[in-house]
Amino acid sequence: FADFDLSQLSPPDDQASEQAEIVSAQQRLAEAARCLAPRQPTRPAFFERAEPVSLVIEEVERIWAPIAEQDDWTALEDKLDDIRAYGTALRATS
Repeated sequence: FADFDLSQLSPPDDQASEQAEIVSAQQRLAEAARCLAPRQPTRPAFFERAEPVSLVIEEVERIWAPIAEQDDWTALEDKLDDIRAYGTALRATS
């Protein structure tokens, strides 16, 4: 959901009907979500980070390289800390 930002969407081409269906579904989901009360009264500071926590393949490869080459697990440990912080932020109630 980190990429779910409808303000960045441009109108779909007539030729891209599948993309148009996806955008329409995203818009319906966003509209339904607007009716829900937030679970957290304030947005946790974690979500103000410059980059969202992710595990795209390029990042996994970047993390794996020092493990494979030098038995250096620091990047993986840092990523696990980020994932734990993300979980904590999701569970925050204030």
